[in-house]
Amino acid sequence: MRSRIGASVALAAIMLSAACSGPPMTIAGAATSTSSVDAESNPPQTAEPVGTGYLAAGPGWVAFIEWHKQGTSLTGTAQFDQAAGTAPAERVSAQTVDVDGQLSGPQISLSFDSETAQFGTFSGSSFTLNVPQSDGSLLPETFHKATAAEFNQAVSTLQEQVNKTNVQASQAATVQHDQAVIDRDVKAVGDDINRLDQDASAVAASVGVFSKDLETEKADLATTAKDEQKVLTEASNSSSGDNTCYDAQDVVGYDAQDVVEYDTEDVIGYDAGQVEGAVTSVRNDITALRSDFAQLQKDAVVLPSYQPNAPTGAEVDQAIASASKAVSSAVTGANAAIDQANAYTAAAFQYAAVAYRAGNCGSPPSTPEPEKHIG
Repeated sequence: MRSRIGASVALAAIMLSAACSGPPMTIAGAATSTSSVDAESNPPQTAEPVGTGYLAAGPGWVAFIEWHKQGTSLTGTAQFDQAAGTAPAERVSAQTVDVDGQLSGPQISLSFDSETAQFGTFSGSSFTLNVPQSDGSLLPETFHKATAAEFNQAVSTLQEQVNKTNVQASQAATVQHDQAVIDRDVKAVGDDINRLDQDASAVAASVGVFSKDLETEKADLATTAKDEQKVLTEASNSSSGDNTCYDAQDVVGYDAQDVVEYDTEDVIGYDAGQVEGAVTSVRNDITALRSDFAQLQKDAVVLPSYQPNAPTGAEVDQAIASASKAVSSAVTGANAAIDQANAYTAAAFQYAAVAYRAGNCGSPPSTPEPEKHIG
């Protein structure tokens, strides 16, 4: 569709646009009086009512031509109205051009703004122009006698069509937007479920490190017990000299404070921290899943006819229940490991206290605060 109608091809452009791809450009016109004269006898002219002319309309356009006839000569104006722009911002645009031509018997020719004439046939209450097309063919377009009121009604109908097109386009855009929002929600919920499953598997696996580390701490505690027995043997043998307190303080005491206690605080404590971090991730995942699923349900209400392949409430509940079970099991397992490590530490410090007392080696080291549970 052309952005404006050139003076020489105003009507041709409208017709061609209507025939090829869409509504033509519009032109608005002024009302003029018309007269009718027989070209052969040239009798006195009789003026028609002001506002009478010839009307044609097509998809997205309306044309109205009014003229005066003097002999065989025609002069007047043509108003063209058309849908312009793109929905939902389409509008009716109007343009007016001058018309001149010839009417001789049934033969009529019209030129718009003094440009190339269009030829056709006239039959009293209507005329048909043959409009050249881009492929070289002629497209006939018929104009019927009509009043200005009929032209106004045709323009009003065109405006209604434009308004309807805009409403439909706006509604389609709204539906497209709502579908995109729902699709985004569906993806978010699906991603949440996948992430939750992965993190739940990770939290379950994170508890596995405790077994190996507790075995190491148990072996370290056994070494502490063995070193304590050595001190007790030395304390009962007067020939051992000064080795008793050295072994009590720098061997058994070292075992308790720098080996077993280290195992509890820095190894088992680190393991517990890793589990707690994994548990926090799962809980955050559950919160995000619940929030995103609630948003999906809210947005889906706006467009109930749209049914994408979205996760169901049952699937969401199942994912949350499975992950919650993994969290509960991990927390229980981690806290059991912490309790075992605390027990090993308490036992190690008890061995140290016995060794200190056996050799009268002063005050033994104080048993540290137990490692705290994770929540």
